[in-house]
Amino acid sequence: MNTRIRRTALGLLGLFLVPLVAQAAAPAAVARHFQQPVEDSPALILDIPDIAEEGSVVPLAVKRWEGRAAIREITFFNIARPERPLASFRLGKGARIEGLKTRVKLPASTTVYAVARLANGKLIGTGKPVKVTIGGCGGPGKVE
Repeated sequence: MNTRIRRTALGLLGLFLVPLVAQAAAPAAVARHFQQPVEDSPALILDIPDIAEEGSVVPLAVKRWEGRAAIREITFFNIARPERPLASFRLGKGARIEGLKTRVKLPASTTVYAVARLANGKLIGTGKPVKVTIGGCGGPGKVE
């Protein structure tokens, strides 16, 4: 019986550690896409649901940008598959990033990571975990 409890505890610990490791490795994985380092920044705030009831149409928006430099480009990544961006936008001079909205497809629970290129060429990023449920019933969905 103790072995079963131990295995269950280790399995649950793994469910919590895997997303943390994936999120910590996010800047390195997406930096290869830009061939430039990405600095984590709390100044860029994403608006994406914690739990997505339908993975094929997950709303994604930039809630707030608290930095001083203008954002010229923003790219969104699914950390489970960082080699291919979910969406990318280029902004003209004077364009505001707040309120930028789109919908993305997430086949499984993951972390969505946004990378913004500032006017000075610097890359900043931030991520937010999203749990995708099957059929909107609050079940575990497919966890990567």
